[in-house]
Amino acid sequence: MMNDFHNTPERRYNNDNHFKALVDMMHAQIINYNFTPSEMREAAILASILHERMLFRKIYVPEVPKVVKECLDALHKAHAICHVSMKITKKKTKAKKGHKGGADVYN
Repeated sequence: MMNDFHNTPERRYNNDNHFKALVDMMHAQIINYNFTPSEMREAAILASILHERMLFRKIYVPEVPKVVKECLDALHKAHAICHVSMKITKKKTKAKKGHKGGADVYN
């Protein structure tokens, strides 16, 4: 495919077999199905948009600084400890006779 921006569509049609095939196919669609030039432009734009959506895009994600990793690890550990502690508290509360809710108080 020729990418020279100085080429006119006519030059590309005469020198680029892939481009010629595309133009000929589109021309046949106009003739066979009575598409208007506006409909062909809209279809070409939509086809390009759909193609762009399919492409896999690499997204740069910077590495997380070591300090942030350490903070996140500490938060995950603290959360796990709190979660276990809450389970133990709930078991003690259920086991305690006469407990009617409210604040947990242990002797």
